[in-house]
Amino acid sequence: MTTNTTETGTGATLAAFEKRIRAEIKEAEARIEKFEAKTKERRLEAETTAVNTLKSARQNLEQKLKELATTQEARVARAKTDIDAAAVGLKTALDDLGRRLSTLSERK
Repeated sequence: MTTNTTETGTGATLAAFEKRIRAEIKEAEARIEKFEAKTKERRLEAETTAVNTLKSARQNLEQKLKELATTQEARVARAKTDIDAAAVGLKTALDDLGRRLSTLSERK
């Protein structure tokens, strides 16, 4: 049996984790919108596909975060690890696309 202190501590930790991930999702959304505008403006087909892939990755991350709320306590650590991995993957993909778009801008 867990004590209220443990539950409160776990809940606070989980809330902080969710807050951090939500901030990362918000930042990702802003970057995706910026990239989308650039790719549409320049009519870059491959990069538009990459933006759509990023949108899907962001949606997947949001879904995992929603599912975390209903995850059994024993599986929370694993779920958090999966969410962290998805967040890192999304950030890496955003950085890669940002570099690609920057390189394309320099060429023009």
